[in-house]
This record gives sequence, structure tokens and C-alpha cells, in this order.
Amino acid sequence: MNKHLSLLLLPGIFLAFSCRAPEPRAEAINRAEEIVSAFYDTAGIPGLAVAVSVNGERVWSQGFGYADLEHRVPVDPGTTLFRVGSVSKSFTSAAMARLVDKGQISPDSLVQVYVPSFPWKNDSITLRMVAGHLAGIRHYRGDEFMNNRFYPSVDEGLSIFITDSLLFRPGTRYSYSSYGYNLLSATLEKAAGKDFLTLMEEEVFGPAGMEHTLPDYSDSIITGRTDFYVTDSLERIVHAPDVDNSYKWAGGGFLSTAEDLLCFARAVQTDSFISRPVLEEFIRSQATSDGEPTHYGLGWATRTNALGMPWFGHSGGSIGGTTQLIIYPEQQVAVAMVCNLSDAPYGDIHHRLACLFIPEGPALPAYDTLLTAEWKGKYRVMDSPVEFELRQTPEGLAMVSGKRSTLLFPQGDTLFLSLDGTTTYPTILPDSTNRGLVLERGRLVYRALKQEE
Repeated sequence: MNKHLSLLLLPGIFLAFSCRAPEPRAEAINRAEEIVSAFYDTAGIPGLAVAVSVNGERVWSQGFGYADLEHRVPVDPGTTLFRVGSVSKSFTSAAMARLVDKGQISPDSLVQVYVPSFPWKNDSITLRMVAGHLAGIRHYRGDEFMNNRFYPSVDEGLSIFITDSLLFRPGTRYSYSSYGYNLLSATLEKAAGKDFLTLMEEEVFGPAGMEHTLPDYSDSIITGRTDFYVTDSLERIVHAPDVDNSYKWAGGGFLSTAEDLLCFARAVQTDSFISRPVLEEFIRSQATSDGEPTHYGLGWATRTNALGMPWFGHSGGSIGGTTQLIIYPEQQVAVAMVCNLSDAPYGDIHHRLACLFIPEGPALPAYDTLLTAEWKGKYRVMDSPVEFELRQTPEGLAMVSGKRSTLLFPQGDTLFLSLDGTTTYPTILPDSTNRGLVLERGRLVYRALKQEE
């Protein structure tokens, strides 16, 4: 399946909610529990933990299901350790930000200032480019995501990609790269004068009060670490294959809990942890050399949701884990979701939870049900096996693909956004035969034909 198209149709299950008016805290908690319980019941996830904070205070956290299916060990949101995947990049970003505050490193320095062993690639590469995925460093190839080899140092992890050519001239394109964060961690080591894992404990986990966050050592018994699961070709839950994440500590190698992620969210919004000017620099969207925004800062995704509220955060996909951490800075609301299954279909459920706890959110846009009545039905994307259905509901138009669906919010007569603002449908229009839709997501355009009833 086309990678980008699968992302287009992936957002999580449809559940009604509203940001029209503030909800009393108890009511919000009850509604959040209902939403997550319904999600857990249908998503086929072995174990899940969710936590929400408001104004830096944890107001709700709860575990669902099991950390170990065979022994029926329940999930605890405060002590069950999950693989947080690429949320590790935000941890690494925080370490970099603190070194910037101390004057020990500059985002605009060349990589070779700190890592002279990194080969010159016929163009300048700055730390800012690396942290913002603008450097042209490649991502995983083949089965590298399944790497089960132990790498005793950050420098040895660089050997996976250090001699490879760049994908493009630095700064001209955005291309997500976990290996870029391997390189970034090497620069942080040299700037701080200590190994990366010690740096993370001393600069991030310790000061943020993250008592249950640590590297995912594959050769160690770690109390509280969940078992890890994947879905096989028959849609059965099975044990995940063994992997060793030592090759990418900075980009996806840490374990944490839902509650520790809230500790991290609170810390990054505290001036004593990261100064306000540096935080604003790190969560500001970068741009390519032609001015196109990337919607990614330095270690943080950054967007405005469909209701006009800015947020920043990060997702994390691991072998046996899926994580979401989002922060609405103006409303001081943070949500963390962690589970022990690969590719769990969260969709925008974490944003829906945030809306429940936002004291005064904007009203939902007006929705003309007559406008989209003729769009209802089942569709198949041309030149693809992907199918989906558009359903008209009391809350709006829902796009459903298998067990997964998302609510689309109108921004005009023919413009819709998903709640998190990351998936845009600038044109959802019947084609000339009135039997299809044109779906646009950024520069990607798909045509879907309506199927006979």
C-alpha cells in the first residue's frame, strides 16, 4: 500500500465530542474514560495507558488492559514502561535546548564542528537542519527497523549510514530521519563532554522528574517493562520480534510511562527547564529553502488544529509500541497515550481528549448536512486496494476505513480538516460523473470512485 495514502486513511475511531463549552472536571474525566474504553474495546490493543494534565497538574491517568497477556499483568499508567519510539526525539531535543541555554552548543553550527569524523557531503549541514529533518540524511532501509544488534556507543551507531550519500541538497526538502538523530546525539555528546545516556539522565530525565524513563536495554531485566506485541497477517495478536534499539537511542530508543510523559510536558513549558525564547525557537516550524513550512520544529511536530488551536508534540512508532504526546501550550493541556502494540490506530483520539479538558474551546464550525448528503457511500481509491466509506453523522462527515475512521471538520463549503490539522482535504468534490471524490493531502492527490450499492 502507498505509504502516504495509508496515513491519509488511518485516523482513529469515530467518537462524538465537542469543544463548544467547558466541561466540569469530573464530567470531562468520565467522558474521557468512556472514549478511551470504547477505543480500547474496538482497537484490539493488549495494553494501553492514558494520562492528561491541565496547568501542569495531572488530572487523570488510567491503564487499560494488560502489560503481559499471558500472565494477565494489568497496565499501570505510572509504572508500566512502554517503548515510546520517536518521542525519544523530543527528549533529545530537550537536551539540545538545555545545552543551547547554557551556551554549550549552537543550532546553526556545522555538524563537523562537533563530529569532525562525519564526512563532508559537498554541502554544509547544520544541527538545525539535522534536528528539523532538512539535512538529507536517510531514514531506515529494508529491515533496518528490525535491527537486533547491540551497538556499544553512539559513534558505532553512525556506521549504519555515515558513508551514504545525502538524499538531496541540505535545506531544500523535508525528509524524516531517525538516523539524523543518531548524528545529533553524537554532536550533543561532544558539546557536553559526556556520553549521550548520561547526558539524558542529567539534563532531561532527572530535572524533569521522570523517574521511570530509561533506555530500552534488550539484555537487561527491567522492572515494569511491558511485553511487546504485533498483529500478524491473520490479525492475531502475537509477540513482537526481538529488537535492540541501541543503534538509535536518540531517535527511538527509550522506555517511559504515560505519567512520566506528562512530567516531561510540564518541564518543557517551565522556564527553569528551557528558557521561553529557546522553547519558542524549537517548536517553531522550520521551512525549506523555497519557504515551504515543514510543520516540524527541532524535535517537535507543530501545527494548528481544525478549531484554530496551536499544538506541538510527537508521535512514536516502535516494534511493539505506539505513542502520542501532545501539548496545547495556550490552554496548558497535555495528553499522553502509550500502548504495547505496533501501529495502533490512535488517529486523533488524543486531540479529542485534549478538547474535553480545555477550559473554553471554540465552537465547532457550522455544518450543512445537505451539502454532503450525496457524498455518502463506499469508495475505492483508483490504482489501489484502499477502500473507505463516507458516513453522515449528527456531528459531521466521517471517513471510515475498516475499523478506523475520523471526523472531518468543515473550513468552508468544500474544505475539510481532521481535528489535529495534519490531514487536509482541500478539495472533496464530486468528479465530473458525480461518482467519485478528489482527495488532496498536501501535494498528493488521489481520486476515489464511488462503488455501486
